[in-house]
Amino acid sequence: MARLSSPDSSQDDICEVFTDTICSVCHRRLLVSEIAYGQGEGIMPKTGEFINIVCCSDCYQGEGSPVQLWKGDGIACTPKRMDHELQLEAAAAKACAAEAKAQTLAEEKAEAASRAIAAEEKAKALEETGKVLDKERDEANSRAFAEQEKSEVLRAENAALLEELQRFRQMAAPSAGLGSAP
Repeated sequence: MARLSSPDSSQDDICEVFTDTICSVCHRRLLVSEIAYGQGEGIMPKTGEFINIVCCSDCYQGEGSPVQLWKGDGIACTPKRMDHELQLEAAAAKACAAEAKAQTLAEEKAEAASRAIAAEEKAKALEETGKVLDKERDEANSRAFAEQEKSEVLRAENAALLEELQRFRQMAAPSAGLGSAP
């Protein structure tokens, strides 16, 4: 089964060719462009593969040389068909490499997205922690300010009481001296 690219489709669109084309004289696999005339359909004896039986243009012109019928593991190909097969193999290898690269890039992208989400969650958590800390700091500052004001009020009251005590002592001191002197 050969794979050929359709000339009017994109590179990614590959169509399957279900029957191969073999020359009845030289027994080689051919490209469609090398067919002189068709002779019908048949089946490969070893593989059971359906094939189109034709006469290639080289054999039709008397330039072809017969090849031993189905020798070895496979069937010989014409030079054009061999070039085509090599190009198909190279394109398939390139496609596999591109697919592997795309898969790697997709995995890297997913990993980067995962890291970005984790960083965003961490930033949100830090922001929330910062808000809590800011609130606690503000409350602590408010308490400290209230304590400072309370301390100042207490100092002022203490100073007022000390002044009053001093006045009472001064008032008590001259009267204590008057009562003891005859």
